[in-house]
Amino acid sequence: MPTDQTFPEYHNPPAGVPLSEDNRRTRNLPTEDGFADAALSPVQRKPVTRPGPGPKGMAEAGIVTQRVRASKLEYKTVEEIWNEREQRYKISGAVEVPKVSKLDEYLFVVRSRTYLHATQPTVYIDIKSEHLRDILRCLLEGVRAVKLDGDMPSVNRDLLFNLLPRLEGPGAEAPKARESSANAVQHLNILVDHIKAAYRETENRLQSLVSRGEITYDLLWALFKPDEGVYTLHPGTDAPMAFIFNSAMEKKGQDIPYFGMDGHCFDFHGIGFGQTRIVVCIARFSGVVRISDLRVFPLQYHPEKEKVKSRLRVNGKKFIDMMSGRHCYYKGIAHIELERAKIYRLGVDGRIMVDPHRFRQVNPNYPKLRETNWLKCSGKKTSDLSEDDLLFFAPTLFGFSFKDKFWGEFAIDNTSEVTWSEASFDQVVIPQGRKEIILTITDRYLATTRGEEEVRPDDLILHKGRGKVMLLSGPPGVGKTLTVEALAESKQRPLYAISMGQLSSDAADLDIQLREIFETAARWGAILLFDEADVYLARRSPENIERSRLIAAFLQTLEYFDGVIFLTTNQEQSFDPAILSRIHLTFTYEKLNRDARRKIWQFFIINAGGTSINKVELDSLATVNIDGRQIRNTMSIARDLAAKDGDLQFSHIKSALSTCSISVLEPGFTAVGHGLYD
Repeated sequence: MPTDQTFPEYHNPPAGVPLSEDNRRTRNLPTEDGFADAALSPVQRKPVTRPGPGPKGMAEAGIVTQRVRASKLEYKTVEEIWNEREQRYKISGAVEVPKVSKLDEYLFVVRSRTYLHATQPTVYIDIKSEHLRDILRCLLEGVRAVKLDGDMPSVNRDLLFNLLPRLEGPGAEAPKARESSANAVQHLNILVDHIKAAYRETENRLQSLVSRGEITYDLLWALFKPDEGVYTLHPGTDAPMAFIFNSAMEKKGQDIPYFGMDGHCFDFHGIGFGQTRIVVCIARFSGVVRISDLRVFPLQYHPEKEKVKSRLRVNGKKFIDMMSGRHCYYKGIAHIELERAKIYRLGVDGRIMVDPHRFRQVNPNYPKLRETNWLKCSGKKTSDLSEDDLLFFAPTLFGFSFKDKFWGEFAIDNTSEVTWSEASFDQVVIPQGRKEIILTITDRYLATTRGEEEVRPDDLILHKGRGKVMLLSGPPGVGKTLTVEALAESKQRPLYAISMGQLSSDAADLDIQLREIFETAARWGAILLFDEADVYLARRSPENIERSRLIAAFLQTLEYFDGVIFLTTNQEQSFDPAILSRIHLTFTYEKLNRDARRKIWQFFIINAGGTSINKVELDSLATVNIDGRQIRNTMSIARDLAAKDGDLQFSHIKSALSTCSISVLEPGFTAVGHGLYD
């Protein structure tokens, strides 16, 4: 980034510091060997023999002069250019010396390097003073963008300008007081004065813009400060998030300049809690824009800063609570990252399972999980986090959408507790004895997932035959699927429902797919449902080898499942005998009779608030010979029709039935010899 002032070759010390004779001489006329290469590392400090005045010189008189590191309370500016012959950057006019460089005698060197194809030079501060280096290490401890671990480290001067509050603000007093050497504070003050002078015009421009809540593209680098919070929206879910800013650099993508930023936030990758890298950018723009209109901007400039910070803290706490796994409701955008930074987004409205550990097992090559995207954690545990730390959590967790069969990232801000319909199983219209059997078997096997009971295997082979498979058979619309859905509600367990059309038609892929499904369902203690199972599990024939392989894969995986599986079918007679032999219980559903239809109508009418529908009208509806699914669909249309009139009326239901060309008998009438009515 450009700075605003061009400096002379030598610079005066602060007022009150006397100049030596050597200093006076070197300030007036620099000599050739004064341009030693700043990039050279110091070597052993051997005495340097210099010729002095007089015919014999100082060497002949036995007098030697030894250079002392950081002995001059001055700094020096040099320019570095690319040397094509040597294929490296060299200080202009420099002479290589095998001894201690003359530049090492200064507190620091201001080194200007113009990179290839760059329009402006990049300026570095090469620190020579040990006192200055040590106090900077103390003041800038924890700042990731600053590397001060070398003997004579270099720091980008723009970065030091952004860190001026740390060098001279209230927070700097305690570290300065702990520093025993007065030289360290003196050397630091010389550096601070230099930075202030170099960026005086930049600071004036910046403050003028920021006071109006505005910024220009060329000053973005001065707006973002290391280790400060930055606000943005998550690119996959549009969820609000904040991260800690580390560093930035102007880059080019497809010849379009952009301001690229690097930061980090707390995250959980399925194995351990740590910090993940965040990379965002701002495309080049012209003129002046409002800071809060930027795609990314410092959190302190948000117009509703306190409200946003409160929301982020809540999400941080939810993240910690949910990162080990949680069954919850989700409404919003979810996403999954594909290769080459492509993002697939999906609107989700339903129940999900948050489970980063299982996501990692199923998607081991997911880009975000690569080690290069994970930073070394500071050693903090979740129990040690402060309220400010809670601001800087990833806005998403890995999970699975049961409705969409979709593994992806889900915004914590869009999650809520599941609302269970515990009484729904009581409303299922099936014989009471059948309900009790289903409940008893399910209760026993769900208890094993909570560690309350150990189920002995039914097979001689270890880990084989410990699950229970139940087949629900009958015509469409009699409540087979509803039975399983209501059971999951009453037991407050996830329902993992698989349509057989979602499975692979390749036997090898199917085997992998089924193992993944069964292992996932067992981990979550979910009730597993394979709907319309006859599509895959129909009787094998010698000429259909591929179907035989599919059934063999299903049988092999089924043997080792440790849980409860429900299969539904409209055609039990078409099942392969080997599948039927693995089924523990089969329940056959009969076609709905008038009494069953009456109960179903009554359930939906009560749920819809149809209090004005009387017993005679309900009996009239029960005579219509339709199945449960048709009743549900009819009531859905009736509720829409009633929305404009207020309460649900009998007339609304009649109108809904008429859309399917079904007429309802007037209350009290009986149809004789008509198949549509009972």
